[in-house]
Amino acid sequence: LTDMIDGINYIYDYATAVNKPAVANLSWGNPIGPHDGLALFSQACDNATGPGKIFVLSAGNNAGRKVHLQKTFSLSDTMVRTVLGFGAGLPSKTNWVDIWGDTAHSFCLEFELRNILGTVDNSTTYCTDDQTHQVILIGNNNDTCFITLTSVSSDLNGKTHVLLDVNSRVAVKLIISVIGQTGRVDMWQGYVLGARGYYGAFSKDVYSFTTNGDDAMSSSDMASTHSAIAVGAYTSKAVFTNISGNPISFGQSIYDIATFSSKGPTADGRTKPNITGPGTAIGSSINSVDPAYASSGGNYNLVINEFVSPLNGTTYSYAMSQGTSMSSPAVAGIVALMLQVNPNLTPSQIQTILYNTAIQDNYTGNISGTGDNTWGWGKINAYAAVAASLNITGIYHEPGTRLQALLYPNPSNKNYTIELQTEKSETIEIVLIDITGRNLDQIEWNVHSGVNNIQPNWDELTPGIYFVHLKGQDGELNIKWIKG
Repeated sequence: LTDMIDGINYIYDYATAVNKPAVANLSWGNPIGPHDGLALFSQACDNATGPGKIFVLSAGNNAGRKVHLQKTFSLSDTMVRTVLGFGAGLPSKTNWVDIWGDTAHSFCLEFELRNILGTVDNSTTYCTDDQTHQVILIGNNNDTCFITLTSVSSDLNGKTHVLLDVNSRVAVKLIISVIGQTGRVDMWQGYVLGARGYYGAFSKDVYSFTTNGDDAMSSSDMASTHSAIAVGAYTSKAVFTNISGNPISFGQSIYDIATFSSKGPTADGRTKPNITGPGTAIGSSINSVDPAYASSGGNYNLVINEFVSPLNGTTYSYAMSQGTSMSSPAVAGIVALMLQVNPNLTPSQIQTILYNTAIQDNYTGNISGTGDNTWGWGKINAYAAVAASLNITGIYHEPGTRLQALLYPNPSNKNYTIELQTEKSETIEIVLIDITGRNLDQIEWNVHSGVNNIQPNWDELTPGIYFVHLKGQDGELNIKWIKG
């Protein structure tokens, strides 16, 4: 994690040195952590970000996985028990379980190995005591389950906390019991090997006394960072054609939330993700030495194009993928456009603009002002977000006038639009002026209260710099337009 922080700070430091704003994107995360924005990583990010320094990251791909379990204890309900599963693809049955209580209450743990006949082995009771314990359970074939239990009251948030490092060689089930009389615990599980995450499940399995986990609060701990823009994913392309001419689908529903897109809220009740972006299916460049995307590789069916360099003969592939690791860079790019027109936007201003301009449709449903723990505040709206950033800068809002207008795209050659927002019906005079001051065209534009759009026909003009002068009852303004 320190390497990630160093990388983020490097980007911001370089941007400062060249007098530019910057957005850093992180397409990585893990459920382990307090999920309240107070982990050291989150605090470091909050300290690094600020005006013109924005942090965007993927919310995670754990929706549909039972990586979380929550229990609120009472005097009449003092225990929750669950079967711990292990992620597929690991060389051994290894997992981490991160258990967080609250600041005023302790809890205890017990472990049991169980087969269809009953208990094979069980442990003593371990309570939160700021100690490390080695738990060894013996299976029915004399194989072993090792558990390192580290208990500590966190200096970061004052909550009671236990981290379990589980390495199991047994074939039977491992049941974890958490015991308390008052307060709440939240449990997350997941294991990282190299840079890849592996996830099992908290499950009921076949027992009547155990409890299933869920995918609530499945966004990564990093996504709970207060200044971060955590990004979920929706489906912008359901089917694509690969390099062999075959139609390929990831099995997602067009325009709907991606089934893997992690959910909120944070442990302290904030909505996550902040926004959703296009996350399946998204095309990108592929590492030329990745064997999975070679013609004999397992992911070659995802390749959509190849380029053979005339300089070195190397084949460079482009392929489709999915994940919040794809939607997060898309949002980071949009944030970069926002910073391009307003370099001093703060993280909170960026968040507010994204919330206020987000798309809500039949798939998102109506989202309240507090957001939604699947969609955030909706689907990102690139144009509206950049336009709102322009309005904040006042670039097209001159002193002494209440006219607010935008010409986009700019630069442009064809299909350009002038957008004006006004509070009343009136006639706006539009005059097109070249760089020598000559009036080339004049339009009388009848507008109404609200947002108005017009597409002038200036396609035959010679490429160059022009000025679009708008005049209304409340004042005048000039927009510099570059004709491509």
